[in-house]
Amino acid sequence: MDALTLTFGVLIGGFTVRRLAFVLAPPRGRSSPRAVDPPSVVIAVAARNEEERVGDLLSALDRLEYDGPVGYLFVDDASTDRTPEILREWTSGRVDARLLVLPARQGKAAALNTGLQEDAAEFVYCLDADQQPAPDALAQAAELTAGDERLGAVCGYRRPITDRPAAAARYAALEAWVHQLVVLEGKDRLHLNPASSGGNTLLRRSALDACGGFPVGALSEDTETTLAMIARGWTTRFLRSAQADTQVPDSLDELRRQRARWTVGLYRSSSHASSPESLVTALGYADRIVWLAAAGCAAVEWIPLWIPAGYFIGPLAAIPLALSRAGVGLAFPRYLAAAVQVFPLDVFWTLRTTAQRFLLPGSYRKLLDGWRDE
Repeated sequence: MDALTLTFGVLIGGFTVRRLAFVLAPPRGRSSPRAVDPPSVVIAVAARNEEERVGDLLSALDRLEYDGPVGYLFVDDASTDRTPEILREWTSGRVDARLLVLPARQGKAAALNTGLQEDAAEFVYCLDADQQPAPDALAQAAELTAGDERLGAVCGYRRPITDRPAAAARYAALEAWVHQLVVLEGKDRLHLNPASSGGNTLLRRSALDACGGFPVGALSEDTETTLAMIARGWTTRFLRSAQADTQVPDSLDELRRQRARWTVGLYRSSSHASSPESLVTALGYADRIVWLAAAGCAAVEWIPLWIPAGYFIGPLAAIPLALSRAGVGLAFPRYLAAAVQVFPLDVFWTLRTTAQRFLLPGSYRKLLDGWRDE
């Protein structure tokens, strides 16, 4: 066996073994809840131009059931639509709610840091403006922290929803199910400290402060924050029962922009990688680039075809499990068809964004400027 075949065999074999470990991970026993008072929590939301979605979030917050002290912090990041007016109407007259309207855009992380300066709650429950937490989501997450002072974050389940079940939305939902219900669930079962993949995350304030707050300028601030916590000795959990409905992209263009932001954001979070698993998390979609390179080498017969083909063993094992856990197992053909349609585009987007990030500084700066203007 030559060096090239060995290299790709080890890399793709490693990705496959990792995925199968998550698929086969045994259930993790949950200790009985302790009789302790629920901790104080501030529900923190940073929003910009979310007038079409934020009303659903506010309605969900009205239905939230939590017995402990709870406050609400909304930071409007210089919206140019009716978002601040909608938030002001909801917070008006509520002694437990506060709205901060920023005159100039700061970005999500900086906006949250600014808003949290005057809050002393034990935990911060971060939600995205387009999410709808289940009534018991916060209570479920807070209960998991009882008696575990080193638990820095509880990552809830971001249940994907869409208004348009097109191929892009099905693909985004499928990937969300696989990532959360197989990968994050598997990491939790194996005590591997799953990193947050977005909102619906409960953060211990002392752990957040130990990391210097949310990382300003981050594009994947949730992942970067939890990886920083893990690097400092805090633990994290994934809890499927702490659920929040989350919008997924419903067009190829929206999906493309999301994947570009996530790819760059994950690469930046590698500075907090403190273990091989944390590094694999930070590398994000880099396994697709490895597969593409292997497929190219196989096409010119430099390596055997079975090596790039072996890459799909893990996904083909994970997808049915994810769909089953999501309760949509009978829809397997439709979601598999969406994956066949969109996956090649997703690989191309990953490759292009990676090239912009590391090889084309001018194009990368233009990419960042475009996101700042959105």
